[in-house]
Amino acid sequence: MDNDGVRVEKVEACILCGAPGQTLYGAHRDRLFNAPGAWSHLSCRKCGLVWLNPQPVAADIPKLYANYATHGPEASAISLSPNNPGLRHKVLKFVQAAYYGYATKDIGWLGHHFGRVVGLLSLVRDWAGSALMFLPRMRGRLMDVGCGDGRFLAVMREEGWQVLGVEPDPEAAHRAREEYHIEVVAGTLGDAALPGNSVDAITMHHVIEHVPDPIALFRECGRILRPGGSLVMITPNVESLGHRRFGENWRGLEPPRHLFLFSRGTLGACARISGLEIVSLRTISRLGREIHLFSLALSGTREHLPRRVRFSRADRFRSWVFLLVEEVVRLLNGKAGEEVVLIARRPS
Repeated sequence: MDNDGVRVEKVEACILCGAPGQTLYGAHRDRLFNAPGAWSHLSCRKCGLVWLNPQPVAADIPKLYANYATHGPEASAISLSPNNPGLRHKVLKFVQAAYYGYATKDIGWLGHHFGRVVGLLSLVRDWAGSALMFLPRMRGRLMDVGCGDGRFLAVMREEGWQVLGVEPDPEAAHRAREEYHIEVVAGTLGDAALPGNSVDAITMHHVIEHVPDPIALFRECGRILRPGGSLVMITPNVESLGHRRFGENWRGLEPPRHLFLFSRGTLGACARISGLEIVSLRTISRLGREIHLFSLALSGTREHLPRRVRFSRADRFRSWVFLLVEEVVRLLNGKAGEEVVLIARRPS
């Protein structure tokens, strides 16, 4: 089969439970990075997994990333994680020291206790924790899959970790090597061909939704991890308030690059099927504001979004309101946040 120059195959049954999928959204095009093709989504009647159907064959997946930019100075304003230095950055450092043990000597006694108090706000604590992929400070070998230009690994190396990256974008992998002198495999986790029992922690930030075989990826992580080692994943939450609000215009869908979309239940099922133990499985709301803004932009047009999207003051104010509402709902029902966070470990 061919979809506007991209070879595809039908995926009509759920990869987790085998139940047939039902149409969730009809064919629509990529309005973020202008990849070719028209793409639909199916939803599992039984477990709720959502997936792209048809899906690109593995050899043609690179065609969907020709205009994709999420790392470095050329990255689009559509990025979900803008760099925001200043006062917020300092506050997050205090919280990271208080709750995760990072840079405790640099902030002093007062900063530590300030971070402890501010971190009582779950939204602030999640902002701080996600920047560290919720890893406590320790000495060990850390591998970041989908490491981009290596900035995260550079920070973690300064905090005592031995670091290794895996990145399918060769340009981003090159920047990580040149700018941060980080060892990076340009390719997939399978291309890295690491020996078993060789790393203490694996992190994946918005990666699993891009992978054509999530179960195989989980199992490879379990093989590489040392007994007791941790796997931390953050991925869009298909049960989020944003998805319920915006439907097919929800920023988290991102067809055709997001092949699978998970909830707490389906991401946890992947971990259990793969033989990993779940330590923590929850949702967070830290991207509620960005998701609201860009979903709003997608709702307002059927065309390709411009490289730089401008929002009114009213839209920005409403995005803050949405973030706070989502956080309240998340605290009440546990599942409304824009992202799912999974922390799992290999059994000892």
